Amino acid sequence: LGYLGAVISLVASILIASLYWSQVGTTARLVIVGGVAAVLLGAGFVVPVRLDDVGIRLRSVLWLVSTGAFAGFVGLLGADALNLAGKDVLRRTSSGVAAYAAGLWLVGRTLVQQFAVMVSLMLTAAALTNELGVSDELPGFAVWGVALIWLLLGWGGLLEPRRFVMVFGASGMFVGALTSIPTYAGIVLALATAVSVVATAVRFRDLPLLAVGAFGTL
Repeated sequence: LGYLGAVISLVASILIASLYWSQVGTTARLVIVGGVAAVLLGAGFVVPVRLDDVGIRLRSVLWLVSTGAFAGFVGLLGADALNLAGKDVLRRTSSGVAAYAAGLWLVGRTLVQQFAVMVSLMLTAAALTNELGVSDELPGFAVWGVALIWLLLGWGGLLEPRRFVMVFGASGMFVGALTSIPTYAGIVLALATAVSVVATAVRFRDLPLLAVGAFGTL
């Protein structure tokens, strides 16, 4: 019921905002989006401890949506209030969200927050390398590198739960490889990633990792 109520409220809020969004100013937009992020953040903190695992899951979902709202706030701040270029907005947004998500992960230590940190770090790496302007495939390689580090941290037991962390990392590696695939280097990287992930999954009899490898290969 908690999830259903949250979804209904969120959809209703989006529909109402879409009717009047073009009529409100930048300050009002920042207040609305920032307020949503703050309310969801506070709601996560006040979830009763007595709910145990149910409360942990609900808190993690509330904080995940709060992270998305915070990303929207930073994006609006850069694009509408500060009139920054698109590359600057992406860099500031991804790095800001990475810090926000990392803080929530340190507090809650949930898998959902860990996933948000990994994705935001991947986007930050892509944004930073894109500003170098060296080659088109470099951002994809940066994403692949962050995902590989995440997978290795999970493999070594530094990040828990090990199996899901490895699945996250392998999925990120495929995303990075596929975004660079128009180039020859990207094709080689994608093929090497597919072979490595499938071989690792077979070697350790890891069915979820094998599913990622099979889907990525397809």
